[in-house]
This record gives sequence, structure tokens and C-alpha cells, in this order.
Amino acid sequence: MIAAVDGTWVNPQYGFTHDPVTGKVSFISKISGSDILVPTDLLTQMGFTNIPSTITAGESNDANNSVNPDLSGPVNIFIKSDIIGDLRKNKTAFSTNKNLENLIAPLELNEQTNSYEVPFPIEIFLSKKETVEAIDIQIVDESGNIVNLNGGNVQVNFYFYSS
Repeated sequence: MIAAVDGTWVNPQYGFTHDPVTGKVSFISKISGSDILVPTDLLTQMGFTNIPSTITAGESNDANNSVNPDLSGPVNIFIKSDIIGDLRKNKTAFSTNKNLENLIAPLELNEQTNSYEVPFPIEIFLSKKETVEAIDIQIVDESGNIVNLNGGNVQVNFYFYSS
């Protein structure tokens, strides 16, 4: 039962809603009890990874992860690396937000391979001459929060060149 139309509640105030600002789905139950929400693939796809064992009537239960309104996955996800970000010549356009200053590439879902991929080649010019022995990789959303892809594959190829 969907209880909201374009963000406006329709009586009764129970069911699933999608908040376009946070990108998260919420569930409000009409009854209290245990095992009201049982883990399923659909709930995982809706962003629910930690489902409470007991639900209280009238209380909002929010999904852990952001999803698109069509439940196709997180909204605007990126690869972030503090190590590469600290060595790069130019910071990202998002550098006004401390959580986003070391983004190195966007990710998109490739529906044919069912994996997240960098949609086009990205060249990053490093301004410091240092030996890179390891890199740190995080998948983050547009707020800089680490994203749980619910088992989704990520395919990234790195090529390093020395000049």
C-alpha cells in the first residue's frame, strides 16, 4: 500500500513512501508487533538492510540506503579516494563539501552486466611525485555517505602512467 502521492499523505497514514529529498523509503505500520516486515529481495531493493524485529504502529521505519523512485538503486553514487584525492592537481567541483572533496569518478548501473561502472574514461593528473603503494576506495552518495550496494558488483579499472 502506497500512502503518499507526490509527497502528500493520503489517509490513512500507513504504508510505504519515498522521500525525493533523502531518496529513502519509509514504512509506517498500522499495527504493532514482531515479524511485520520480513527481509525480502524487494525490501533490500527498496534500501532496507536492517529491518527491526519489532514494529510500533504509527512510527516511521526508514530504509538504510537511498534509492531512485523506481527502486533502481542509489541516487548519484561516486568513487572516493582520499589517497588519490590528496595527490591530485585539481580538486573536484564538489570540494566545498568536505565529504565530497576527494571524489574521483561517478558510477552508473550497467543493466546489461548488472554492475556499477565508471561511464567514461577519467584522467586524473597527480601533482605530487610519490610512490603509490595502495589506494583507498569508497563508494559514496551525493552527501558523502558510504553506500551499501546490497551485493551489487562494482567494476573499475585503474591504469597508472608515469611522466
